Amino acid sequence: MIVEHNQSTYYKSPYPTTNTGDYDNAWKFNGKELDAATGMYYYGARYYDPRISIFISVDPLAERYRNVGGYVYVANNPTMFIDPDGRKIRVYYNQRKNAEGKIIADYWDFNGTNESSAPDNQFVRDFLEAYNYNIKNGGGDNLKRAAFANELFELFESIAMGGSSFHNLYGRNIIKWDPLGGLMVSNGDILSAATILEHEFDHGVSMTYDTKGHLKRRDTKLKDYTNAEELRVISGSETKTARANGEISANKSQSRFSHGGNTRVPTESPTSTKVRNTKERTKSSSNKIIKGLYNYGK
Repeated sequence: MIVEHNQSTYYKSPYPTTNTGDYDNAWKFNGKELDAATGMYYYGARYYDPRISIFISVDPLAERYRNVGGYVYVANNPTMFIDPDGRKIRVYYNQRKNAEGKIIADYWDFNGTNESSAPDNQFVRDFLEAYNYNIKNGGGDNLKRAAFANELFELFESIAMGGSSFHNLYGRNIIKWDPLGGLMVSNGDILSAATILEHEFDHGVSMTYDTKGHLKRRDTKLKDYTNAEELRVISGSETKTARANGEISANKSQSRFSHGGNTRVPTESPTSTKVRNTKERTKSSSNKIIKGLYNYGK
């Protein structure tokens, strides 16, 4: 019989191993590999010293975690997040309580090629419909870049008619999206929820790959556009995607000429610009529109 005993102690050797037989397991604490040469655990992007319980080098993405600290692990919240390769934080969304009262959550990682593995969930289908629509029409550059990136972009469903937004929270790219929320601009054109999704992902990509530039533009206030970052996105990716989706005329220089002052409107689907004749829906998911106006599955 082969027996291995791993024990944590605060003194001397931190994680001693007692083996019976020839078996020697290098993967011990937290399932990570113990480097025999250094006595430290290898987390893929940095080493963890179990004797003093800290990482000995700065997180490679510390530039985007300025208010967290470069030596912390998963934003100091290991009950909520994991860090499987030392470079990403994975968030669990759509939280709920199970029969035992414990918080559980579902998530699905989309990498641009695994659509067939998508769960049977309406919000996921809404996202994929918008993603494929934008890409097929020649827009959605930032959506595609995010899908194939070695970074994590976290998508949450916004409340009904709650609008869409991007936030960088402790280095995390948080995007909230209303899949049935279109935007009527000043001249009466309506931008689909799919186009708005590209707008928010542009912010996320900008924050990830051009952090200093993003922050500088965000802090540069502009009349009508809120800030220079909003002007960049509206005049760039939003206009390109809206034009590709046939939502604005070819001779219109950009999709809209202000960030505020536009009207949120309920649309029939993520890719539609047709306004629904009712705003009624349940409090949570977009898959439960009453009166059959948007009821196409689970």
